[in-house]
Amino acid sequence: MKTFKIDVDGDIKIDSHENIVMVEGPDEVVQAYWLLLSVRAGEWFLDTRLGLDYSKIWDKPYNPARIRAELIKALHQEPRTREVVDLELDFDRQARKLAITFKVITNDGETIFASEEVAL
Repeated sequence: MKTFKIDVDGDIKIDSHENIVMVEGPDEVVQAYWLLLSVRAGEWFLDTRLGLDYSKIWDKPYNPARIRAELIKALHQEPRTREVVDLELDFDRQARKLAITFKVITNDGETIFASEEVAL
């Protein structure tokens, strides 16, 4: 699939020549996962089941097992996901940041690897 590239602010990326930047292949799949994880469950009125239940992610105390389960559940909402084969969390309590790294096998057998750091 080919679609618009979305920047870190959630805006459509425009290059220096005022052209819309497109994304496809594995980069598009990674973008689809990060966009999915950025939606709070219940937030989108057309599908209130879509997204990540942030209330279970940010609950105190930090519970990596609960966070992993919620992330895996959310990643399986992407229809191209066959299996989440690896998901790592690295919580930096001092900086209040959580690094998320995951590996997913898509329905067509492609392995997708992604890594992102989020502020808590």
